[in-house]
Amino acid sequence: MRRARVVFAVTVFSLLALGGCEPPIEGPTAITVENGPTFSLRGHGNLARFTVYAPANGAKIANQFDPSSAVWEIEGPKGPTGLLGGVSIEGLRLVYAKAPRGYTQTVPENSRAVPDLTPGRIYAFEAWSTLSGELGGDFYVDKTGTIQAIDLGTCGLSTGHGVVRTNCETREPLLDPTDIDKYAREHPRASAFTPPPKTEASKECKPETTKGGGH
Repeated sequence: MRRARVVFAVTVFSLLALGGCEPPIEGPTAITVENGPTFSLRGHGNLARFTVYAPANGAKIANQFDPSSAVWEIEGPKGPTGLLGGVSIEGLRLVYAKAPRGYTQTVPENSRAVPDLTPGRIYAFEAWSTLSGELGGDFYVDKTGTIQAIDLGTCGLSTGHGVVRTNCETREPLLDPTDIDKYAREHPRASAFTPPPKTEASKECKPETTKGGGH
């Protein structure tokens, strides 16, 4: 189960990164994070999977590219074809640690208690649609438990020992700040998380047209 999920995630990430002639991938178009934390979603398709990742091994910032760092994950029911289904993403409101009706909690397994979020840490989340689209982001939990959306703008880089978060421009690894509160104040996100702008299809990918009305 876990290995299959990772392969699926990497495949979609690769398609988004490479562009090319692949068909469009649709899913969440906006996710707002508020106290709770709660996640308000808009977009296409049904919610197939939703995951929250915590900082691991003493880190202060979560790495969503490390499946073992997931602290809460839910999956929709499987349809006749074996693909995940679920409720519509448009207008869906998720509350941390509370699975919607029909969903299965896969992390922690066996419906065990979901851990509380630790203040002074930046967590990551991802939402997957049944149309293969994905959208995620980061949020900070301050000392009072208040949730603040964070804009980190990081990318994943394979190191041969896993995938780490890096600065998308410099490709330098994302390091924990000395003052996490100051870091969070300097990286606020005022609006909802939205997908990056779509890249226009290259000339080679556009349908060919026949001049002169020929067949």
